[in-house]
Amino acid sequence: MAFARRALETAADRTDAIRTGEIPYKADKAFTDREVTSLGQALRVALLRDEPWLPDLLDRLLPEWPSPRQRRGPSSQALLYEVARAGQDFPTPELATTLRTVRGAVRHAGVPRKLDTMLRKIDAALAERTDVALRLPSPDFDDEGVLRRPAGEYEAVVRVTDTAALTWEKNGRPCAASRPRSAATTPPW
Repeated sequence: MAFARRALETAADRTDAIRTGEIPYKADKAFTDREVTSLGQALRVALLRDEPWLPDLLDRLLPEWPSPRQRRGPSSQALLYEVARAGQDFPTPELATTLRTVRGAVRHAGVPRKLDTMLRKIDAALAERTDVALRLPSPDFDDEGVLRRPAGEYEAVVRVTDTAALTWEKNGRPCAASRPRSAATTPPW
């Protein structure tokens, strides 16, 4: 595991250097084929073990843009696709999120379409890996089980006790038509 982490961190350092301009950007030349294969194997080990350090490292390994000047595609499409293939083998919600972020930012022809196909396979594989698929993020509920999120001049208020209830407030006061609603209910405007 130590080797896998060191290999992935070294690769992330290289993508950081490309993004900052320390290493010149050359389309799909950041890693050799052998490096991509080795990094894919290291990533599979980390994904299988669901290592806690991996999500932050993935964000560095697959940044949205390779450099401030180059805005077309990832520094290594081969590595991007290898990461997606590793995600099909051992998916995690964080990996899928990172790939969706990259997919939304990349403008290189064909990459978004190919990532869409790979993401569908990752989503299907994630359903089979319930030990990580059901991991929930901590959405900032307070000690009383209340979450508040602004929505224009309104505020959505979710209260979780034995059940969950959604209400809407304006200027700190419940909206007249606001009664507890399911999360699928539209706001009062």
